[in-house]
Amino acid sequence: MEYNEPLINKVFPRDGYYETLVGTSGIETKVKPIGVIKKSILLIMKLYQGTLTLSNIIKYPFCTINITSDIPVFYYSILGNIQYNIEYGLPYIPDAFIIFCRCEIVSDGDPVEVKVIPFHFMGEPRKSINRGELILLDILVNITRLNIYSGIEKDKLINIINYEIGVVKKTSPWLLSIIDQALKRYGYTINDKITTL
Repeated sequence: MEYNEPLINKVFPRDGYYETLVGTSGIETKVKPIGVIKKSILLIMKLYQGTLTLSNIIKYPFCTINITSDIPVFYYSILGNIQYNIEYGLPYIPDAFIIFCRCEIVSDGDPVEVKVIPFHFMGEPRKSINRGELILLDILVNITRLNIYSGIEKDKLINIINYEIGVVKKTSPWLLSIIDQALKRYGYTINDKITTL
């Protein structure tokens, strides 16, 4: 099976960063949390020099992108305590939706940009986790507290909201208009940081 645009759009519905678990082999077989960036029809990973994931891809230029909403699995993968199976010489998580990909390094630097080209799919397709969408609820709750807090507590809350807006700008920019509308109801707006109107 080759690149399947409707299927990719179901898993990654908009441009932005998605939280996935990437399986690689080569030097050492592993599955680790890696953000996958969707840009139009391209899927890209940014991998840092000196990481085992990049070293694996240099040696064996293939990977799996494992899509799951089971958040504890991300934690277990960080610990290296995750169950996986092997197909095409690559680790994959049995309960996930798996995208098998060829990897192509497209830029040097740190991080290195790696284009991933799907060639096989396995499992039931599902939407990938988008960090910006996850954080939106927290931002909206925090915005409702802007007119409740004062002084140092309000300054802390504004710092938190500004950090969260930065995450949304990077991962899910389409959500910024929703945040700006919510902020305006409380007398604030988004510039580089939230400010009063």
